[in-house]
Amino acid sequence: MFALPSDPENSSDDEESSDNDFDPSAADHLPSDSNCQLSSDNDDDDILYRHASDVTDVESASDVSSQDSDDNAGGWTRNVLQRASIDFDSMRIVPKQPFSADEGPVDFFRRYFDHDVFQLRIQQTNLYAKQKKTNRWNDVTLAEMEAFVGLLIAMGLHVVPTTECYWSTNPLFRVQPVADIMTIKHYKIRQVLHLNDNEKMPKRGDDAYDKLYKVRPLIDKLNSSFSAHGLSTLTQSVDEAMIKFKGRSSIKQYMPMKPTKRGYKVWVRCDSTTGYVYQFEIYTGKADTGEISTGLGGKVVLNLSQALVGSGCHLAFDNFFSSYELMEKLHASNIFATGTVRTNRNDLPQLARGRQQ
Repeated sequence: MFALPSDPENSSDDEESSDNDFDPSAADHLPSDSNCQLSSDNDDDDILYRHASDVTDVESASDVSSQDSDDNAGGWTRNVLQRASIDFDSMRIVPKQPFSADEGPVDFFRRYFDHDVFQLRIQQTNLYAKQKKTNRWNDVTLAEMEAFVGLLIAMGLHVVPTTECYWSTNPLFRVQPVADIMTIKHYKIRQVLHLNDNEKMPKRGDDAYDKLYKVRPLIDKLNSSFSAHGLSTLTQSVDEAMIKFKGRSSIKQYMPMKPTKRGYKVWVRCDSTTGYVYQFEIYTGKADTGEISTGLGGKVVLNLSQALVGSGCHLAFDNFFSSYELMEKLHASNIFATGTVRTNRNDLPQLARGRQQ
């Protein structure tokens, strides 16, 4: 999910970011245990990125401004680069609640769908059933809700033509383990399953209106759990992913160049080594939020990197997200960044534009 190739549809009207690109100056702030070295190379290649070498001794250095380059346009000047010699992949971030060796799949699942998540489901489901005035409704208990979630997982593994077939009297379709856990009458929990109070939902046109209001509590909880339990390196990636969906939805996207062409688009921040998702944000479509100086792509990166401010982490992303102003904002937040760039972006030096006519 974190290293998908850039596609032409990224330049669509709904997703076009501002035509800015990256400042070649390196970050001034490094982690206290890191080292850096000064480069005195004055060739034109100074503005290009190179892989950091092995960690070396610290050499004190300051930015040295020199004469303007005739090859650069738009007020660009040549500065001596201060390159970071940090092996980001060797610097681990220990999770707040690490897993132990004796924990199994069920324990792993409960770390993300913990007691608070189940209590939220129970409270909001019972509330909605009363608001809907469901006939002969008995409040759902914790045991019933856990059994219901377990059945959803089992049904995804053992698929039959219709839901009713799991309880069919025909032995060809009946799935006895499912029928033993819960009757089809109790399975009607699905009809009133809820995660947020409908009566408090902001109306369309309200500043607080949220297309994901009904699932927002679960999204926030999962984002918090993902960050708390993940073991990561300091190198992370921001990119998009698609969740396949062909039903009716106002936030469904169509991207013909993607392997998954229809579904929900999700912005994700992942670990560059394992692909573990630390944070995600579901794209709900173009919003009238005023002028965004960094463009949509830059806004996504800034939102997903809030937890990394001051950490000295390294973020990588493709040309849809890259802009000069975004790189400046990340640099000011002590976040290293690497991104590909489109040669037609504004604020690029002439040298970086190549031989464009």
